[in-house]
Amino acid sequence: MASLALKNVTKKYGTTVAVQDFSLEIQDQEFVVFVGPSGCGKSTTLRMIAGLEEITEGDVYIGETRVNEKAPKDRNIAMVFQNYALYPHMTVYENMALGLKNKHIDKKEIHRRIEEAAGILSLEELLTRKPKELSGGQRQRVAIGRAIVRNPSVFLMDEPLSNLDAKLRVRMRAEIGALHKRLQTTFIYVTHDQMEAMTLGDRIVVMNNRTIQQIGTPDEIYDAPCNLFVAGFVGSPAMNLLGGTLIQQPHTVVLQLENQGLPLIPDLGKKLLEQAGSSGRVICGIRPEHLMLEAAGVASTSSQEQHHQDPRRQSEGNSSSITGEFAGISGQISLMENMGREMVVHLQWGTDRNLVIVGNRELTFQEGQQVRCQINMEKAHFFDPVAGKRLKI
Repeated sequence: MASLALKNVTKKYGTTVAVQDFSLEIQDQEFVVFVGPSGCGKSTTLRMIAGLEEITEGDVYIGETRVNEKAPKDRNIAMVFQNYALYPHMTVYENMALGLKNKHIDKKEIHRRIEEAAGILSLEELLTRKPKELSGGQRQRVAIGRAIVRNPSVFLMDEPLSNLDAKLRVRMRAEIGALHKRLQTTFIYVTHDQMEAMTLGDRIVVMNNRTIQQIGTPDEIYDAPCNLFVAGFVGSPAMNLLGGTLIQQPHTVVLQLENQGLPLIPDLGKKLLEQAGSSGRVICGIRPEHLMLEAAGVASTSSQEQHHQDPRRQSEGNSSSITGEFAGISGQISLMENMGREMVVHLQWGTDRNLVIVGNRELTFQEGQQVRCQINMEKAHFFDPVAGKRLKI
């Protein structure tokens, strides 16, 4: 087991920058997830930790040891790849044993480690089979088992579930989380799937354009996104982002959105005006679960604010009463999507603008209906439209 640190790490391919000034400290036994869109540099960063890519600038430490020049085999790490990387002509047992044989580990010790890993991953009945006889989930468990038997200080996982179907991904995700708790070893996990990031990570590193955008716990990332990219990337459905102008009126500040105005809580309006500059332009971000639909001026009891929770919060329940100050937008329902436990409503308003609301699946509204959407302004986020940074409120 070991801590790990990356200090100002940069990777260049000629003049092309793949990772820029990446700094992060990972504690012993921590589960850290790198998440971001394709091409953002997350897998390249993982490969530099593994020693599979040379570091152009900066340093990587495992424990107290600088490992920039150390070969992958000397770093005491184990990597699980997206494509399993199993030898097709070898049995499961032989695939798991190969790395240990190359290190000249005693046969009895090899057998003990394989039996132990097979027990953890429910592979006991599969040890004599070859990869072609296994399902995708079984192959991935073998790849993880091959990593476990090495007793590494750090596990590196590069999108290990991306080749699995949706149902199997959910099951394997739970297995990986349970495995981390059982092994009590440092895990670094790369994915483009925010659901995996939210459910697995003690901390999440959100990346975009080859740089770190934000580092934090799942709750911190979800509840306080530091910029527009993180706000739009984390959350499903994504956060609604509404561009508008702050206007000082006699007794309040209004966020003007085309021909509709949202009155703001007095203290909030004052703080935003101080930061918005002369243009008064801001972007208001609001999660779909912090919206409520009204018809004919009466709030629907089945459309109360929903806790459309990220997976870390599902145990808190499915609904709660609304608190705080409210403002509303009028529009027409263009689409209603029944997602099983919830309804996703698309509200068209203004000039081809869209607002997404999450509510109970018992919602009685219909497509084409004119409605009013109430916004819980205490739950709103505000961003600078030019720099993209979150405003302090």
